[in-house]
Amino acid sequence: MNITFDIVQDLLGVVPLEILFSISDALHDRDGDKLMADLEVIRNKGYIVEDLLKDLILHFRNLSVLNFKNGLKLAGVDSELSKKYNQLNYTWSHKDIIRLSNNLSTLYASIRQYSDQYLLLEMNLIKLLEFDSSVDIEEFLKKEISQEQEVETPKAKTENKTPDVTSKKKEKKIDLSEELLKNDWNQIVKEVSKKGDQSEHSYLDVFLEI
Repeated sequence: MNITFDIVQDLLGVVPLEILFSISDALHDRDGDKLMADLEVIRNKGYIVEDLLKDLILHFRNLSVLNFKNGLKLAGVDSELSKKYNQLNYTWSHKDIIRLSNNLSTLYASIRQYSDQYLLLEMNLIKLLEFDSSVDIEEFLKKEISQEQEVETPKAKTENKTPDVTSKKKEKKIDLSEELLKNDWNQIVKEVSKKGDQSEHSYLDVFLEI
């Protein structure tokens, strides 16, 4: 029987790189079926959960340095594996990858306390399927400011018209001098009486006496 690298990996319980890439693919695409298939392989092969998490954290570290110049090389990733990383088309931002790494690191730090580590691993990875991308604060603020300006523009136009109306009212008040009121008083009283507003009629009488 020929002893291959894959056989040695299985005997030593080493998690294959394909599993790591498959898990990150499933999380990125929010593919629950793919993730469940990976988890089934992990359980059936009897991989040690702590080792798997350690490898996953390292995998996401490699993803985080992917877009830096010579990042993978400085991280100690060989050229063959670097080629595989460079073929990925993940849309995660650097912040997204850091957040995912932090979640895995937190799980790794606490998993020793649990007897059923496979169950905890499954629950946490399923939770990460619902992971939402980070919001870029600068872009968010720009969008908010833009929306506020759109709302305020019609209001501003209305406010600009207000002084014109007020000024016209003031002009009318200025024209109604005391002399003019006295001269046309009978006509004014007649017009008010037509409308049947006795309170206004009384007010005008008092005004004239003053």
